[in-house]
Amino acid sequence: MRKIIVGADDFRVSAEVNRAIVEAFENNVTSSTTLMANMPGFDEACELAHRHRFGEQNRPASEPDLRISIIISHSTMRPVLRYQWDVSRSANSVQVV
Repeated sequence: MRKIIVGADDFRVSAEVNRAIVEAFENNVTSSTTLMANMPGFDEACELAHRHRFGEQNRPASEPDLRISIIISHSTMRPVLRYQWDVSRSANSVQVV
């Protein structure tokens, strides 16, 4: 039997997308998603994750869990941190200011 892993991108974009990802998880369509702190639906996504106990350390092994990957973006929406992009020393070096 072959299996496919379906990741639900964009947990944080909007209320509609957030609810659709939770629904997809509850219906066993997806087991992972991504979260970016500087997007409009971030606060609601965190609230939903907390309410549904996603990522909870003491979650019973018998209950499936939604894996949430954190995305750090330096070019989308408003910045979360002040930083300086420095490519003179080495490729992809970031200095937090």
